[in-house]
Amino acid sequence: MKFGGLIAFVLVGLTLLVGIGCGGGGGGGSTSGGGTGGLDGKSRIRGSVFIDGTVLPIANVEVQIFDLAGIIQGTGVTDALGKYQIDVPQTATTIFLKRSSVNTGTFYGSFYYKNDSFQLSIATCKAKLPALAADTAYDLTAIEIPLRSDPPPPPPSGCN
Repeated sequence: MKFGGLIAFVLVGLTLLVGIGCGGGGGGGSTSGGGTGGLDGKSRIRGSVFIDGTVLPIANVEVQIFDLAGIIQGTGVTDALGKYQIDVPQTATTIFLKRSSVNTGTFYGSFYYKNDSFQLSIATCKAKLPALAADTAYDLTAIEIPLRSDPPPPPPSGCN
């Protein structure tokens, strides 16, 4: 019976430690704006960033969302699974990757979105978003970044 009390004491202690240790944390991806009660009239952009031609995620890439005037409307950083989530107003029209967040020693300074290629050094050449509606979530096509060990990417094709 002495062990029964000791086991109960250890179990209660572990339960308290786990409960305390699990508070907070989270955060992964990144969210810009939006309240806890919903999107508050904003649109939610979700997507992933992978190594070109694979489903291998790339973490810590800053994804930027712009409006027609070129003003940043929201940013998010990919998590360990390459996923991001950003809440933006419906005025957002384009998506781009922050050049300094992509390791150009490992990757080319370009990316693919849908069937177009974009150059990180050409900030005016951004990928187009679908038309956005309030309180709606959009799952975008994956963004892919080519490795430097692969053949060079083609010139940008997504610029208009």
